Amino acid sequence: MQDYVMALTAGVEKNLQVSGNFFHVLYAASPVMLSFDNNSAKTTRPQGMGQSREYTSVTVSSDVTQNVTLILGFGTVTDNRNVGNTGGAGGGAAAVAVLGANIFEDIADAVITAGTALTLAAADATRIELLVFNPSTNLNDFRLGDSPTASSGVLLQPGFGTVVTGTAAVKAFNTGATDEALTLSQGRYV
Repeated sequence: MQDYVMALTAGVEKNLQVSGNFFHVLYAASPVMLSFDNNSAKTTRPQGMGQSREYTSVTVSSDVTQNVTLILGFGTVTDNRNVGNTGGAGGGAAAVAVLGANIFEDIADAVITAGTALTLAAADATRIELLVFNPSTNLNDFRLGDSPTASSGVLLQPGFGTVVTGTAAVKAFNTGATDEALTLSQGRYV
């Protein structure tokens, strides 16, 4: 992962030759448009947003002139600064802290037989998030959920990933005709 700081001129594209599987808009006063691998389809993201996606090049543009910082490369971004105060009854304040993961672990790839579901991760009270990635070399779509089927659950297409937040068990269903693997990592707080 590396920071890319740039000055964007309204309506002018900036091409970056960088490979990765994750992007994050660290700073942008207004949303930025990104396209990947010279594709005309644009993804618009405001400051603080990102996602898993394989790419070998990124094109960045904006409707306004602004300075932008992107984080690009292989991996993910975490932020443990989620601490704040909320006003309580009678003018008091209640401190709120949302804890992020303090351990990041790789998990062995999960090979899922065609037309079947497999538990990717058992329920774990210490797990904050499970990162699931469907490599772009795969041919099959997968469905994620507590009991996914060929037509139910969150769709995960080849070349995309998702972050499942929470402690519940997570299963994946292979919708294709061939056995294929998903790549996994997890963040835990212990």
